[in-house]
Amino acid sequence: MSVSTQMINPENNKPIVALVQDSLVAAYLMTRRSGFLERHQAMQLLMNLRYLPRGPTTLPPPAILKPRPLWTGKQMFSLLFPPTLVFDMVVRNGLGVGPSDPLERCVKVRHGELLCGSLCKKTLGTSAGGLVHVMIRDWGFRRAGNFVSDAQRILQAFMMIRGFSVGVGDCVMSEAAHDRVTRLLDRTFKHTDRVRSDAAAAPAQMVDACVTKILGSMLTRGGAEVMKDPGIEENNISVMIECGAKGSAINIAQILSCVGQQSVEGGRIRMGVGNRTLPCYRRGDDSAGARGFVCNSYGTGLTAQEYFFHAMGGREGLVDTAVKTAATGYIQRRLSKAQEGLQVRYDSTVRNSNNDVIQFYYGGDSYYPTKLERSALRTFKMDNAELRAEVVGVRVEWEAAVGAEAAELWMAAAEAQFQTFREERDSVRAIQLQLEVAPD
Repeated sequence: MSVSTQMINPENNKPIVALVQDSLVAAYLMTRRSGFLERHQAMQLLMNLRYLPRGPTTLPPPAILKPRPLWTGKQMFSLLFPPTLVFDMVVRNGLGVGPSDPLERCVKVRHGELLCGSLCKKTLGTSAGGLVHVMIRDWGFRRAGNFVSDAQRILQAFMMIRGFSVGVGDCVMSEAAHDRVTRLLDRTFKHTDRVRSDAAAAPAQMVDACVTKILGSMLTRGGAEVMKDPGIEENNISVMIECGAKGSAINIAQILSCVGQQSVEGGRIRMGVGNRTLPCYRRGDDSAGARGFVCNSYGTGLTAQEYFFHAMGGREGLVDTAVKTAATGYIQRRLSKAQEGLQVRYDSTVRNSNNDVIQFYYGGDSYYPTKLERSALRTFKMDNAELRAEVVGVRVEWEAAVGAEAAELWMAAAEAQFQTFREERDSVRAIQLQLEVAPD
C-alpha cells in the first residue's frame, strides 16, 4: 500500500502518521533533564535500533563520568536524527523562553544532537512543522518512516526500563491544595449568594445566566489551584497531559479539585415538580448544590445527589453522541458519493464523469497540498537599514573574520546580496499590495 508515501494529509498539509500516547509519554520522560541511563540500559536501547541514519553506530561518550558513567535520554534519542538535522521549536505555551527554561519548553537540535528541551506532542506528533514533518520535507518519506519506526522501538524499550502507571496516589491532592480549593469554593458560593440577593428584582433568566457564568469558571480556577502544587510535575496524570498523550487540564481538575457544574439542555439543572430539582431539597432551593453543582472531585467521590446530577448530564452526552454519529455519517456518505467521479485531467481541469468542468485548476491554484511548505519571510517587515545591518554588517566584523585584505571583497559580495534581498522583498510586497487592493 506504500504507507510511507501517505504520511502527509492533503486536507491540511500535516502529517497523519506520527507518535501517539505511550510513545509520547516515553519521549517526554526520556528527554527530561532527570532522564539518565546506566551503560547496560543505554546498550539495551541501542540494540533496538534497526535503521541507522548515521551509519554504523556506537554508544556515545557518557554525559557523566563520576561516580559512575551515565548517559542522558537526549543522547540516546539523538541517535535517531540525521547528522545534519537543525530544528527549533517552543512548546507547551513557552513563548519567549530560552534554552535555560526550567520547564524545558525550548527544543533545539543542532547537527543531529538534541541540546535542550523535552519532546512532546507538538514536536513528535502530527503538528505542522514538527520533527516528523521536517524529516519528510528534508529527507523524504522513507527516512521519516524509519524515524517513526525506530522511535517507537527505542521508546518502548525505555518504558520497559522505567515503567509508567496511574494509581490512586495520582488522584489525591496534598493538604495545602485541598485547603486552597475549599476556600475557593466557599468564596464562589458566597459570591453567587450575593449576586442572587442583590439582583432579586432583575429578571430570573439574567440572574441565572450570571450565576452560571460564575460557577462555570470554578472548574478552570480549581484546576489552576491544583497545578500550583509543588509535586504536580511528578503526578502521572499531569505528565500525560503535559506531553499531550492524553487528557486536558479539565480532566485533572475534575479528578483532583471538583467536578463542577452539570449541564442539561445548555443550562443548570432545572427545577421540576414541586419547585425543586430533587425531593431531598427544600422547595425553591436555588443554591449551587441544589441546581447541579458538584463540589466533590472524582478522587474524593460524589454524594448521592451529585451522582444523580452527574448521570443527568452524562445521559445527555450519550444521546447527543449517538445522534451526531448517525447524522455526520450520512453527511459523509453523501459528500463521498457526490465527489467520487471527480478527476484531475491532463489539461489541469477538474471534471466529473460527464466531462463537465468543475474547476479549471485543482483547488483554484493547481497546487498539490502535500508538497506545500510554510516558510517565514523575515525580510518582509524589515526596512532597508535593518536589512543592510543583517546582511552586510560592519567592516570591523568582516576584518575580524577574514582579515583586513579580504574584508573589502567580502563586503562587496554581501552588498550585492543585500541588493538581491531588497529587490525580492519589494517584489513580494508589491504582490501583497495587489492582493489587498484588488477590486471585488
